[in-house]
Amino acid sequence: MNNTTVVSFWWKATLLVLMLSLFGCGGGSESPPVLYTITGTITNGGTPLTGVAVKLTSSDSAVSAGTTDATGTYRLQATNGSYMVNPADSTWGFTPFAVTINGRNATAPAITTVFPVYTLTGKITKGGTPLAGIAVSLNGARVDIVTTDGLSGGTVVDLTTVTGSSRVSPVTTTTEADGSYTFNGTKAGCYLVSPSSAAYNFNPLITKAFTITSTQVYLYDKERGGNSLTPDSSIIYNSTLQYTGNSINIQDFTAEVKNPLNIL
Repeated sequence: MNNTTVVSFWWKATLLVLMLSLFGCGGGSESPPVLYTITGTITNGGTPLTGVAVKLTSSDSAVSAGTTDATGTYRLQATNGSYMVNPADSTWGFTPFAVTINGRNATAPAITTVFPVYTLTGKITKGGTPLAGIAVSLNGARVDIVTTDGLSGGTVVDLTTVTGSSRVSPVTTTTEADGSYTFNGTKAGCYLVSPSSAAYNFNPLITKAFTITSTQVYLYDKERGGNSLTPDSSIIYNSTLQYTGNSINIQDFTAEVKNPLNIL
């Protein structure tokens, strides 16, 4: 091999190394996916809402989150695909809607219809000790007053047990290490809350029926039993007694171990 051949080989080898370092070879790392921005606005009666939390989800998993600025504008980022824009705020809610990203930034429909939401809380203990991991359900309900005075009697309908279009699926959660449970983003309406466990009985078995309005919680004076209740205007709590901001402490429960022999 003469000198010319050696020099030529050296240059070719050097060029090959440079090309591999610049462009890589098979199996090299891929470019990161391109992120696009979804922009939308939230207003209430034409007034921009500031600081409202919004999240973007795919198959119920959070993809991106943001809050509205002084103009009521929020921005979320994601790759190409179909997503849902959901409320994630402790004060304001809206109806979730779908949005699609296809190779460019997207503008979401303006959100002009919002409603107040509430955080419902409570605690479950056994002999004063918090119980973690207890399932708790929030059931939609309806109160049917059957007396002319509107106070002395009526029935509670648990909407998770009915059939047809009136049925409402329960929302479930579990207690934390301190025994507390929380239901976020709850709309105004009528509800029942009940814990369940294979190991424990609870007192009460289920909450009193309660109706949340924008200013008050209407609570009934008897627990649901045989679907009967007695409303009592003296058990109407105003916001200063029942609310802390938009947080409502609905019910604390106590637990006892179930009798394995089912002996009373």
